[in-house]
Amino acid sequence: AMSRPAAATGPVPPAPASGGVCPVCNLELGSEPRVCTREGATLHAVCFVCTTCQCALTAASYGVDLNGRLYCPCHLRSARR
Repeated sequence: AMSRPAAATGPVPPAPASGGVCPVCNLELGSEPRVCTREGATLHAVCFVCTTCQCALTAASYGVDLNGRLYCPCHLRSARR
């Protein structure tokens, strides 16, 4: 089963729908563009990147490892080995 996306340090709790803190950078969400993940986390759109290569992710092109870290499809395969 997939878990919530995370920064390199651990699982990400979901952020409140209004306001709140980005679980990747730990800064307030403010008025910047946001992404809501399938796992229920809300983060800055600029923080929705692969843990390995930092490429921008999309709702259709990301995965989460067992530790909750975000990956592009290419790096998710190697992270799960």
